Amino acid sequence: MELQIVHPHYRCKEKELIMASIQAWENYMRHVVNFKKFSPYYSEDRAIHQLAIINEVQKKYFDSKEKNSIDSEQIKLQCIEVSRKWQLLKRYIQGAYPKKYHASKLVNAGKDFYFTAYRFNYDDMKSLIESSTNFLKNYKVILQLDDNMPASFYEEYIEATLLFNTLYDEYKVNKEQSKSDKYDKIDALNKIYKPLMEMLHDAKAIFIDDKKLLNLFSFYQLYEENIVKD
Repeated sequence: MELQIVHPHYRCKEKELIMASIQAWENYMRHVVNFKKFSPYYSEDRAIHQLAIINEVQKKYFDSKEKNSIDSEQIKLQCIEVSRKWQLLKRYIQGAYPKKYHASKLVNAGKDFYFTAYRFNYDDMKSLIESSTNFLKNYKVILQLDDNMPASFYEEYIEATLLFNTLYDEYKVNKEQSKSDKYDKIDALNKIYKPLMEMLHDAKAIFIDDKKLLNLFSFYQLYEENIVKD
């Protein structure tokens, strides 16, 4: 299913939007009588409902301390480990075959992907792994002749490459989930922002003759009061 891109309707920082919204609806509750006189659309329940939505969004997207179990540093470290082992494989290939075959055998073992793979091009690392593991499976007996390649190397190499693939595949899933969560969050904040701005717009008409009360429903004023310093 194609990821649905959602654009924010708000032009402010997200945490400040949350805090400003809470304060605005709390101000609304203190002056709800004025809003009721203005329109039957307004009631205590409206504020309670909006504050409940804001609370859920805050808990889900801003208070959670959970992080993806796989981070980019883990992928890099395993990429370096596979690259190191591939260099050992290269040495074993050169030791098992006459020099005139080195170039073709190394290409078969993934040499064309190595120089970008070890610089953290992970898709090329997967291609390097596919070529090199196939080469090892097909030629490990030849590579082990005359104690050229330790018998344990095959298992060590497969283990290192499997770990890279596992980490990278999980990392990609987490990244896609992060994108999905990002757009879900924007959509949730849009749904907070729209009724907030409608209420603040009506407040301008309700408190047109009372500058002090009007300031309680100025988005700029609310936002400035809730700026979170980095």
